[in-house]
Amino acid sequence: MTKILPASHLTKLNDRRLNFVSPHRKNASEGAIMLRMTMQNLGDVTVFRVAGRITAGDFDGLRDAFRTQRYTSIAVLDLADVTAIDAAGLGMLLALRSWSRSHGIRFKLMNLTPWVEGVLEITRVKSAFEICSVHDMVDLLCRAFDPSRVAMAAVASECCG
Repeated sequence: MTKILPASHLTKLNDRRLNFVSPHRKNASEGAIMLRMTMQNLGDVTVFRVAGRITAGDFDGLRDAFRTQRYTSIAVLDLADVTAIDAAGLGMLLALRSWSRSHGIRFKLMNLTPWVEGVLEITRVKSAFEICSVHDMVDLLCRAFDPSRVAMAAVASECCG
């Protein structure tokens, strides 16, 4: 069972996962939807899975989580469970992309919901992001279940294209 911890107490769990709830949000029992994140290291890739609303108050927690992973080579932000994103949230995504690039980390978005994808298109920032392809997602699944199969998948991809 994964614990959700306050952002002010970022703690590694099993040396593979890190969870936080934005400290700027009221808890769900008080009626607000909190931003939650689970982070998982898959070899040289770190997947940040966020759920809830991405708004101005969430920047510090997301930024701090990214900073803990400065030695990863690819950071993937999984947006499958994002219910809303405001202008400050879009700015946050752009800032995370910029920080990642300045540290030699590729930044990708994954599992865009139709609503989030529409917001990115309307604001004309979608082209600023690298979006995970189906091949990228399969590679991440291979890493999650058996890291030794990543090399085999890469060889098969090169041979069979």
